[in-house]
Amino acid sequence: VEINDSEIGGRIALPLNFLPVERLQQRFINGSAKFSITTNPAGQVELRLRDLEVKGKVLPADILTPLTSKNLLDQARQNPKMAERLARLKSARIENGQLVIEAR
Repeated sequence: VEINDSEIGGRIALPLNFLPVERLQQRFINGSAKFSITTNPAGQVELRLRDLEVKGKVLPADILTPLTSKNLLDQARQNPKMAERLARLKSARIENGQLVIEAR
Protein backbone atom coordinates (compact mmCIF):
# COMPACT_ATOMS: atom_id res chain seq x y z
CA VAL A 1 0.00 0.00 0.00
CA GLU A 2 1.24 3.45 -0.91
CA ILE A 3 -0.18 6.75 0.29
CA ASN A 4 0.61 10.02 -1.46
CA ASP A 5 -0.83 13.51 -1.00
CA SER A 6 -4.40 12.61 -1.96
CA GLU A 7 -4.61 8.89 -2.85
CA ILE A 8 -4.08 5.38 -1.58
CA GLY A 9 -2.57 2.96 -4.07
CA GLY A 10 -1.57 -0.65 -4.31
CA ARG A 11 -1.94 -3.99 -6.05
CA ILE A 12 -5.46 -5.44 -6.13
CA ALA A 13 -7.47 -8.40 -7.38
CA LEU A 14 -10.89 -6.98 -8.29
CA PRO A 15 -13.81 -9.43 -8.76
CA LEU A 16 -15.75 -8.90 -11.99
CA ASN A 17 -19.07 -10.26 -10.70
CA PHE A 18 -20.54 -6.72 -10.75
CA LEU A 19 -20.45 -6.74 -14.57
CA PRO A 20 -23.53 -8.20 -16.29
CA VAL A 21 -21.45 -10.55 -18.46
CA GLU A 22 -21.86 -14.23 -17.66
CA ARG A 23 -18.38 -15.31 -18.83
CA LEU A 24 -16.76 -12.78 -16.45
CA GLN A 25 -18.42 -14.16 -13.33
CA GLN A 26 -15.89 -15.76 -10.98
CA ARG A 27 -13.08 -13.84 -12.76
CA PHE A 28 -10.77 -11.13 -11.42
CA ILE A 29 -8.77 -8.17 -12.73
CA ASN A 30 -5.29 -8.05 -11.21
CA GLY A 31 -3.55 -4.71 -11.36
CA SER A 32 -2.40 -1.51 -9.72
CA ALA A 33 -5.09 0.77 -8.38
CA LYS A 34 -5.46 4.22 -6.87
CA PHE A 35 -8.28 5.08 -4.47
CA SER A 36 -9.67 8.17 -2.82
CA ILE A 37 -11.10 8.11 0.69
CA THR A 38 -13.41 10.90 1.80
CA THR A 39 -16.43 11.62 3.95
CA ASN A 40 -19.63 12.52 2.11
CA PRO A 41 -22.10 15.25 3.22
CA ALA A 42 -24.24 12.59 4.96
CA GLY A 43 -21.24 11.72 7.18
CA GLN A 44 -20.42 8.35 5.60
CA VAL A 45 -16.88 7.38 4.69
CA GLU A 46 -16.47 6.66 0.98
CA LEU A 47 -13.75 4.64 -0.72
CA ARG A 48 -13.68 5.09 -4.49
CA LEU A 49 -11.51 3.67 -7.21
CA ARG A 50 -9.83 6.48 -9.15
CA ASP A 51 -7.54 4.60 -11.53
CA LEU A 52 -6.74 1.01 -12.43
CA GLU A 53 -3.87 -0.26 -14.56
CA VAL A 54 -3.62 -3.83 -15.79
CA LYS A 55 -0.28 -4.93 -17.22
CA GLY A 56 0.81 -1.28 -17.32
CA LYS A 57 -2.26 -0.09 -19.27
CA VAL A 58 -5.17 1.98 -17.98
CA LEU A 59 -8.53 0.23 -18.33
CA PRO A 60 -10.82 1.53 -21.08
CA ALA A 61 -13.34 4.14 -19.93
CA ASP A 62 -16.34 1.85 -20.55
CA ILE A 63 -14.98 -0.56 -17.93
CA LEU A 64 -13.38 1.98 -15.58
CA THR A 65 -16.28 4.46 -15.36
CA PRO A 66 -18.76 2.07 -13.66
CA LEU A 67 -16.04 1.14 -11.18
CA THR A 68 -15.14 4.72 -10.29
CA SER A 69 -18.76 5.72 -9.73
CA LYS A 70 -19.30 3.24 -6.87
CA ASN A 71 -18.53 3.71 -3.20
CA LEU A 72 -16.66 0.48 -2.52
CA LEU A 73 -17.77 0.55 1.13
CA ASP A 74 -21.47 0.25 0.20
CA GLN A 75 -21.13 -3.51 -0.21
CA ALA A 76 -19.28 -3.78 3.12
CA ARG A 77 -22.21 -1.98 4.77
CA GLN A 78 -24.46 -4.90 3.78
CA ASN A 79 -22.70 -6.92 6.50
CA PRO A 80 -24.21 -5.87 9.87
CA LYS A 81 -20.88 -6.09 11.73
CA MET A 82 -19.06 -4.01 9.11
CA ALA A 83 -21.93 -1.51 8.98
CA GLU A 84 -21.62 -1.08 12.76
CA ARG A 85 -17.86 -0.54 12.52
CA LEU A 86 -18.15 1.91 9.63
CA ALA A 87 -20.86 3.84 11.49
CA ARG A 88 -18.31 4.51 14.24
CA LEU A 89 -16.20 6.55 11.83
CA LYS A 90 -16.71 10.30 11.89
CA SER A 91 -14.41 10.94 8.94
CA ALA A 92 -11.53 9.59 6.88
CA ARG A 93 -9.20 11.40 4.51
CA ILE A 94 -5.68 11.57 3.16
CA GLU A 95 -3.82 14.55 4.61
CA ASN A 96 -0.15 15.34 3.97
CA GLY A 97 0.46 11.81 2.73
CA GLN A 98 -1.14 10.16 5.78
CA LEU A 99 -4.45 8.38 6.28
CA VAL A 100 -6.41 10.27 8.95
CA ILE A 101 -9.37 8.46 10.54
CA GLU A 102 -11.56 10.07 13.21
CA ALA A 103 -13.92 8.07 15.39
CA ARG A 104 -17.31 9.39 16.51
